[in-house]
Amino acid sequence: MDRDRARRPLGLPRSGLPGATPLPAALLAAALVLAGCAGTTDPAGTGAAGRAASAGVPRPSDTGGTGGTDGTGGTGGRTPGGPAPSGTADAAATPARPVPTAEPTGGSLKLSPSRGGGADYDPMPSPEALADRSSIVAGGVVDGWQEGPTLGVLPGDPPVPFVLMRVRITHPLKGVRTTPSLRGGMMFIEFDRAYEEPVSRFAKRIPAGTRVLVFGGERPPYNMGIRSPGDPLPEGAKIMGAHPQGLVLEDPGLVRRGAERTLVGGREPLTAGGSRSAWLEPRTMDEMIDRLRRHGFSE
Repeated sequence: MDRDRARRPLGLPRSGLPGATPLPAALLAAALVLAGCAGTTDPAGTGAAGRAASAGVPRPSDTGGTGGTDGTGGTGGRTPGGPAPSGTADAAATPARPVPTAEPTGGSLKLSPSRGGGADYDPMPSPEALADRSSIVAGGVVDGWQEGPTLGVLPGDPPVPFVLMRVRITHPLKGVRTTPSLRGGMMFIEFDRAYEEPVSRFAKRIPAGTRVLVFGGERPPYNMGIRSPGDPLPEGAKIMGAHPQGLVLEDPGLVRRGAERTLVGGREPLTAGGSRSAWLEPRTMDEMIDRLRRHGFSE
């Protein structure tokens, strides 16, 4: 008998011989290694993580911990627990409320002197649309009233008098810082003085301290002769005009009453031109200014 064959267990070839097959122990070890690799690579989601998911246990990527493919923890581009993506936060934060169909009533402002000009104009559908078309937008407080210029071409013509509302600027929103005539922080808004009403009538009906939002611009030179210049303006200041919808007032009487809605139109009602929905959505002056800032109007 071959000595080498006698020393080897029956049926097992010499290690390293051509055509030799692995030992059973080696087969077992290899199987264990392969099983371990399958549990870590999990190419098809069937390893430890896949088995956990199939058992109802979420994987890390499902909970926003580590598995987001966008590199942000699987939260769609935002920090877990942070604000929702743009376009969804406002809808979630603002509860739906009925849109009013008329201005609030019962306030203390008497607007007949400032309304009723009968201007022919294209109404703007929203405050931000008017702000986009205006050269100057600013919030402020009525500082007082003064006599404006009186116009007239010929001596026999009826006079055309104006009165000026002084507005101390508190919230510059557009064009204020780049307009030299507003460096003093005061606007002078022109109003018609129909039937030559005294300035004191305007001062009584829209008193100093009333909050106001102005959409306007510097008035072009008058195309009529000036009979009287009126009260003098500070050096460098100019008279300003406002769009018919461009004067929004916060009624002090409604504020004192604690009314939910406090805004009214100064020249035209906020419902002018059928644009009531957008103009009546802000309930207070702060909400109106915040709305414009959200649309990019801020200095």
